[in-house]
This record gives sequence, C-alpha cells and structure tokens, in this order.
Amino acid sequence: MVFAAALACVGLGSALSEGARRRRDARLFLISLAFVASAGFLALHALATPGVLLGPNGGFELATPVGLVLAGAFAAASAVELRPQTSARIMAAWAPVLGGLFVLLVAWGGVSIGELPPLDEPASGEELDGWQLSLAAAGVVLYVAAAAGYARVYRRRRAGFLLAVTIALALLGEAMVVIASARNWQLSWWHWHVLMLLAFVLIAASARRQWHEERVSALYLDDTLEGSRTSASSSRTSRASLRSRSATGRARSRRCSTPTSAESSP
Repeated sequence: MVFAAALACVGLGSALSEGARRRRDARLFLISLAFVASAGFLALHALATPGVLLGPNGGFELATPVGLVLAGAFAAASAVELRPQTSARIMAAWAPVLGGLFVLLVAWGGVSIGELPPLDEPASGEELDGWQLSLAAAGVVLYVAAAAGYARVYRRRRAGFLLAVTIALALLGEAMVVIASARNWQLSWWHWHVLMLLAFVLIAASARRQWHEERVSALYLDDTLEGSRTSASSSRTSRASLRSRSATGRARSRRCSTPTSAESSP
C-alpha cells in the first residue's frame, strides 16, 4: 500500500512539473520536485519490506530520511518569492534537474538492490541513529522555512490549496522528527508512514477540488499569477467582443432579409 501510494504521489509531482513547464513557473517546478523526491524515496524504502524484494539494508533504511531532506530543500527554495530572472534560469535548466533527480532515484535503488557498497549492509543501531538525527535536524529546519514561506503566501492570497500545501509541509517536517526516534514495526514506525501518506493525500485531494485548467494557480509566483490573470482577462474580453460582433452581424442580416414597406406594396 505504501509503495502504491508513493508511486501515485510521484505521478502527482510529475503532473505539477508539467504544469510548471507550461507556465514557466519556478515555484511550481520546485515544489513538484519536492513531492517527487519525498514520494520516490519512500517507494524505495517500501521495497525493503520483508518479502517484497529483499531484506533491509543501509540504502533502503536511509532512503526515506534522505528523500525528505532533499524534498525539504526543494520546498524551502520554492517558498521564496523568486525574481523573474532567477525563475527563468531555473526553468531553463528544468530538464537536467528533473532528469538528475530520477537518475539519483534509479541509482540509489540499483545500488541498494545490488547490495553494493556503501549501502550493502544494514546500518547498526548506533550508526543509523546518528544518520537519522543528523538528517532530521537538517530536515526540520528546511520544512519550518518552507511551511513559514507558504503560510506568508497564504495570508496574502487566502487560497485553500496554499493552506493544504502549508499543512502538508508541516506533516512532512513532523515525519522527519518521528523518523529520528522510530523503531521498525513499532508504533512510532507506523506513525511517520501515516504522516507522509496524510501529506500526500491532502495535496492530491486539494488539487482535485480546483478548476481543471488552473487548479494550482495559487502556487504561482506573483509574476506568473499576474500574467495568468491578464491573459484570462484578455481572453474574456476577446470572447465578449466576438459575441458582440456576431450579434451585430446577425441583426444586420435580419434587417437585410426583411422587405421594406415600399418593396412589399403592389
């Protein structure tokens, strides 16, 4: 179930990335990378479930916290109101950045499945605790910055989707904290799984409720949002003008086809 949910969230992130490329919006692109990274590494972790593919090793044990820290970095960067020039530079590099993320996921999974160094052996309890605490410390800082940034945007725009993103980032940050002290198959272990799934479901459900064409417009950078509104206004004006010209043409056509009183008298 965790594996299937993670793959679904990777698909959601990919869909957001496609929308970002159409709009050339760096914030939407960066937050899409955050969801691809967190969900993708969660899927790798799910493969370590006994009986699915192989037993646990260092690669799969560390996959989730590493993915969450990487996702937190993308999310924190996306929460900044980027300048148009910076946004353009980021979007100019979208292909290598997105491709690099998928290459990292495939490489991490390949090394873990192949049980290659340095991810071939399960980490000892003390070593695993050290890695998880270090990653948790970095992750919490990143998610606090990301959630605070999106909360500021929400206060300006009051959009439900922005609130959902803010809450989801807070849930992922909480999952980061729980992972640091969790023990496999104990209640805390299930706790962080539930937190991550709640975050993904919240984003997916909120996006589904929005209008299809602009369901994530609340996430746009200010310049992208202004351009979108201007384009929509111009489109409405053009449609109104076209309807007006059509109505005028029909009226003229009716007048021309109606005989005058002089023409109709014998």
